[in-house]
Amino acid sequence: DFVNLTITGTTAVTLVTNALVVTGNLTTAATTDSLDIGALALTAGVLVHTGNIILIGSQTVTVTTPDINSGTFTYNGTGTYAIVAPIATYYNLTFNGNAGSWTFNAALDVNNALTVTLGTVVLGANSDVDGAVAVASNAGATLNIATYQLNVAGAWSVGALGVFTAGAGSTVVFDGTTQNLTSGGVDAGHDFVNLTITGTTAVTLVT
Repeated sequence: DFVNLTITGTTAVTLVTNALVVTGNLTTAATTDSLDIGALALTAGVLVHTGNIILIGSQTVTVTTPDINSGTFTYNGTGTYAIVAPIATYYNLTFNGNAGSWTFNAALDVNNALTVTLGTVVLGANSDVDGAVAVASNAGATLNIATYQLNVAGAWSVGALGVFTAGAGSTVVFDGTTQNLTSGGVDAGHDFVNLTITGTTAVTLVT
């Protein structure tokens, strides 16, 4: 185990065989620094995170004090994963795994951007994104909110080839100030079931 571990200087660190335990501070010092934990577990006391932590989604990740103001977690697995205990709060959260599927069994809380580049993300509870939600225009990029409520404070964008799935009774709530809406199309892969604009929100349709 480490007490404190810092990754700095455009460094890419990859775990090979053993889980990583940092009892104190785990620091990724710059946006160019990355830690790829693959399918291995990660335990950290305090995350001071500017870079990118890459994982497939099958493992246990325990962070006592996450960094809610910077940094990215990228899920890049290509299998089917049930994420029982996600990080309490992510800053940037990205999914980029060809044919990957991640189902969250708890609320998802993202302080900045939620991006689906490749793969399918399924919500398992009411969730909140304080920044933008973007589903890329890639076949196989899907955001499925099932029957839940998703609050979004930033721009909403679903590419023409991307898919947004909203189950019966689901609601998307725009609760920011100035938000752009790029729907990507008018069809079952882009439509809302319920849409609420609340607070002092001004929503602008882009396409």
